[in-house]
Amino acid sequence: MFSHYPHNSKNVKLANRILIRSLIRDHEPISRNELAKISGLTPAAVTSIVRQLIKDGNVLEVGHGESSGGRRPIHLMLNPSVTYILACRLQKGYLLMAIVDLKNNVRALKELAIDTSSPETVARAMGGNFQDLVARAQVPSDKVSFVSVASPGLVNPETGTIKISVNLGWEDAPLGEAVEKAFGIPVHIENVSNASALAEKLYGHGRGCNHLIYMGLSVGIGAGIIVNNQIYGGALGYAGEIGHMAMTLNDGPECKCGSRGCFEAYCGVNAVIERVRAGIKEGLVSPEWSTATDTLDLTQVLQMLHEGEPYVRSVFAEVANIVGVVVANLINLYNPEIVVLGGELMQAGEEFLELIRQSASARALKQLAEQVKIVKSEMTDDPGMKGAAAIALQRIFEQDLI
Repeated sequence: MFSHYPHNSKNVKLANRILIRSLIRDHEPISRNELAKISGLTPAAVTSIVRQLIKDGNVLEVGHGESSGGRRPIHLMLNPSVTYILACRLQKGYLLMAIVDLKNNVRALKELAIDTSSPETVARAMGGNFQDLVARAQVPSDKVSFVSVASPGLVNPETGTIKISVNLGWEDAPLGEAVEKAFGIPVHIENVSNASALAEKLYGHGRGCNHLIYMGLSVGIGAGIIVNNQIYGGALGYAGEIGHMAMTLNDGPECKCGSRGCFEAYCGVNAVIERVRAGIKEGLVSPEWSTATDTLDLTQVLQMLHEGEPYVRSVFAEVANIVGVVVANLINLYNPEIVVLGGELMQAGEEFLELIRQSASARALKQLAEQVKIVKSEMTDDPGMKGAAAIALQRIFEQDLI
């Protein structure tokens, strides 16, 4: 597990410290004797490590367990307030910021309409709202030790660079560098679909699943793919850009990526809004909506859907059919245990989800379709933000940043 550490006494001690702290985090409340049994370390070694972790504020003693003979064992748990993370989700014109503790509990949340024209404008918006956010969380600003951002686009997590984001209109954008300059603490940038997939695996419908796909149906469309408990990134880490999967042998509608006939050009939120806008102009929707063409947004489109507008229902039926085709392709390619559908478009409701299931089931191989669950994300916290925080937590624990 820790083979990447050179074998000298200093690094062995560090590895053992990380191991014990991780075991406390995963199994709390837990006693020192239980830690010794699980870790394979001697009771004396565990006692020494725990003593230092308590001194450093990483671990708390939280009462006694049941005695099996002799003194009752003292239980240990991670101190969730020893440090905090600024976790964010970014999309065009929008930023979600949250302060989370070491158990990934959200302490404060803030949604912002911002200028996303460049990494620098995003970093300035984050910096400009940070003090208000930590005040809401009642957390000292110097106790925030890591920033993690979930962003659309082809993200290089090692460099924090957005290779390209059609959603944001960026190319070779050094978002990580801009954010690190603004905050002066470690920063991680992750693709939003990958972060969402991780969040679903840890906290959502994907708990206990080793093979999972998260599909985000928003302005942009992407997939986070987990294979054998690991995010699948492909050769360059850019796997999952299903929004630009070709859906036709002919041209199809133009996509912002410069190609034509992309999945996103048919089923992205903006594409759906444009379909409904065109229907209003053609008189295919009730006259009461005739003045909504210039200001039409997804909230209004969903209202029409839920009010039973026949044309809008037909648009969503077509979209569901196409989404189902893509889900079937993903099932045939990756053989997941579960496909979780998220994003604003899933606000369309249970009938929309059922149409997607029917479309996918009709096209996926029977042997694969029968064993896979297709569900809507039910997470109360934003999956992209929650996944970004989870990645930061992993970095903090693995690299002993506290």
